[in-house]
Amino acid sequence: MPQNVPIYDLTTPNGPDLTTLVDREIFAVNNVNGNGTGAVAFDVAGGRIFALNSNNGMLALTYAGRLSIARGVGEQVLTWPTAVSMLQSATNVAGPYLDMPAATSPYTNSTDAVKFFRLKH
Repeated sequence: MPQNVPIYDLTTPNGPDLTTLVDREIFAVNNVNGNGTGAVAFDVAGGRIFALNSNNGMLALTYAGRLSIARGVGEQVLTWPTAVSMLQSATNVAGPYLDMPAATSPYTNSTDAVKFFRLKH
């Protein structure tokens, strides 16, 4: 497998494992890293991840928060980390998605109309 940075969902009750893998970012080159050295730094407030692999360079990633949806009777309650993400909505899963700058977490949506939501960074 090429040199990569696996990204796991850390919100699961038992911590990360192979079933909580949400993304895998690949380094542009795949040189042997014989010493297995590197580093990762997180900028939580800015929604960024920096990864260094000694023989393969550096990755700089941006990410949107994870959108959680709780379903109630006739409504959905959406929550997300607002510091790094903005809620967007569309009436079709393919979009177009429009920003909802007035929406704050938690956001309650009536389920009378079909809407699709996503987060953008």
